[in-house]
Amino acid sequence: MVDWTFLYDETRAPYSHTGQPSLDPVVFFKLVLVGRLENLVSDRRLVEHCALRLDILLFLGYEVDEELPWHSTVSRTRQFFPAAVFERLFDHVFVRWLGESGENWVLISQFHGKSLFLQTAAV
Repeated sequence: MVDWTFLYDETRAPYSHTGQPSLDPVVFFKLVLVGRLENLVSDRRLVEHCALRLDILLFLGYEVDEELPWHSTVSRTRQFFPAAVFERLFDHVFVRWLGESGENWVLISQFHGKSLFLQTAAV
């Protein structure tokens, strides 16, 4: 439902054009999103968890027999981005998802710049 290609423009600066191929920014941010949604704080545990879940593999664009990135690669990639970048990109994904989902959402709370939404029944 969400077009993730905007991440390539948003993350171009820290990625090198030479050397070994880097972890795809879309895969990286999807992994981080899964970690947040599944409450996984360890990159090692995150990769192990994703490898066992077919739904997450599909979301990441991986086949069942395809190896996920090493946890250390995820950790090193995470160091490229300050927390503000993660928040801005997650907000962007959330807003795009709200706009494309066709669902009805109501803003029920806003505290220190954070918004909480509640899905409502169709009117």
